[in-house]
This record gives sequence, structure tokens and C-alpha cells, in this order.
Amino acid sequence: MLTFEGKYTFKNELKEPAYPQKSNGERGLSEQYSYMVFNKHDMSRGKLIGYIERLLVILLTYYSSYPAIAFIVTAKSIARFKQMDDRDWAEYFLLGTLTSMFIGIMFGILLREILN
Repeated sequence: MLTFEGKYTFKNELKEPAYPQKSNGERGLSEQYSYMVFNKHDMSRGKLIGYIERLLVILLTYYSSYPAIAFIVTAKSIARFKQMDDRDWAEYFLLGTLTSMFIGIMFGILLREILN
């Protein structure tokens, strides 16, 4: 089973105001579609990596090992470096990473407060 995620974008190819009229009556726009393909196994591995990442962040926060959390973020960024050229994917990655780190750090602080 494959999952597709994509979007349509329209680009004005002329350096004139939006929707200029060409001599043959066509508009100066081009249509572009970009997509990512995920198969079921890729999504399962991604979920597993996310769960392990959050568990590590919770444990490292409990032990106040914040430099180790920075190492996790750095390792993730290096592993995905080539994909960072795609702005949409980079924003998706950044949002997911920040959310995951926030949840892990909050649960780690909560765990530390409860157990200490």
C-alpha cells in the first residue's frame, strides 16, 4: 500500500503582473505538482523512530542531559540534510521535530517533578 502526499502550485513564468495575456491568448502560468510517496513500511519505521526519539528525550530530560538532546536533533538533521532543499519538507520536518522535542521535554520535566 502506498500513500501519496502532494500539492499543486502555480508559477508566473513572466516578469510581468500576474496573469499577463500572451499573444496567442494563453496566460503566463505553469502548473506544477510535487509529491512524496510513502509505503506502509516507511511509515511504520518513521513512527517507531519517533517513539524511540521521544522516549530518549524524556529520559535525557529526567537526567538533565540537555546536550545529549541537542545531539539527537543534530543527528536527525544530518541524516535528512539533502531533503532540506525542499522548503515544504524542511518546514514539515522542523515542525515535527520541535513538537516531538517539546512533548518529550515536558514529559521529562513532569516525570522529574513527580518522582523527586
